[in-house]
Amino acid sequence: MLLEKNDLIIEDLGCFNIDRFKQIAKRRAYFLSRFRFGRVVFKKHKDEYVAIDLLKEEKKMKSGEIRQFQVWIDRKEKLPVRLILEKCRIKSQIKRRKLKTDKQNKRKNISRDRLRFCNLNAYITNTSQEELPMENARNYYSLRWQIEIIFKAWKSVYTNRSGQINEISTI
Repeated sequence: MLLEKNDLIIEDLGCFNIDRFKQIAKRRAYFLSRFRFGRVVFKKHKDEYVAIDLLKEEKKMKSGEIRQFQVWIDRKEKLPVRLILEKCRIKSQIKRRKLKTDKQNKRKNISRDRLRFCNLNAYITNTSQEELPMENARNYYSLRWQIEIIFKAWKSVYTNRSGQINEISTI
């Protein structure tokens, strides 16, 4: 992985990998990722690590509210991260509809808790509040999708029908 100190890696859920996050942190770089449902996060209480129930936190939040927590992920090595939760407004209905459609297409059972988790945008990062304010997490994360669209456009423009990259001519 080509990665330098202070780089920011923005990852989607398909790349959610705690070992990868640890490697990024070891190189003194940063990551921002969606948080995967079903993963356990721990809050330090006195000298113990206590699991946080994110759905209980979701119940306490108002629509549009953003909260952050200093948490640890990974049961063994405890990677410190900042968890940013944003309670969705209407977007959760769209996420639920897509999740239900995916469920029907893949014949998977979706739990009520998983559907409730759609009420949240959940991100993890190893940046500080000063480097990435919690209010900006969704905006930063959305840049990943914009970059993917650019790459897709380049690929469609610069590849021919057989999948080979066209030679780029200079004027």
